[in-house]
Amino acid sequence: MTRNGTIASDGLVDDVTLRAVGGPQATLAYTENDAATALHPTLTLADVDSTSLTGATVQIGSGLADTEDLLVFVNQLGITGTYTAATGTLALTGSATLADYQTALRSVAYQNSSDAPNTAARTVSYTVTDGSDTSEVATVALSVAAANDAPVVTAASLTLSEGQTVTLAPANFGISDPDDASFDYTVSGVTGGYFQLSSAAGTPITT
Repeated sequence: MTRNGTIASDGLVDDVTLRAVGGPQATLAYTENDAATALHPTLTLADVDSTSLTGATVQIGSGLADTEDLLVFVNQLGITGTYTAATGTLALTGSATLADYQTALRSVAYQNSSDAPNTAARTVSYTVTDGSDTSEVATVALSVAAANDAPVVTAASLTLSEGQTVTLAPANFGISDPDDASFDYTVSGVTGGYFQLSSAAGTPITT
């Protein structure tokens, strides 16, 4: 325990307390394309001399990738959230009870909008205020893992006349893949003709 704002070894402070159950830091492992995922669902709040809070801040600090990182919050319980992407900061405002702020902060979620996310480790910090005092910082260690995206054929066309020979080129295909730029091609279902390698003219490709 602590008294008069002195920090004890368990990370608690006397006036406004913000921590995870079982320790001062929580963790979240997020994988590319996951839905918005609550960052700190076990967060707890306490204030020995006030029953309400006036604001809170959640911020992605080290490792922030501002073009893809999102902190998702739905306004609730008289608490309004404003997210600033450039600084990775979600500001919560509005006078509400400790219990309401605890519920609101537990609902703050992380989502990544990229199909090729930056996988640097991130640290997310939380502070709350009762208008007189501001809590010590509680943190979430956030990891982001990339996932392989399957390539998508967006166009495939080849038109030729009887007896004509044509060389396949990238222009015959449209391929999209957010995390790769090289592909293996499979051509099948060819009738009335065959494909051959330019280095082995006259020898049909069978596999």
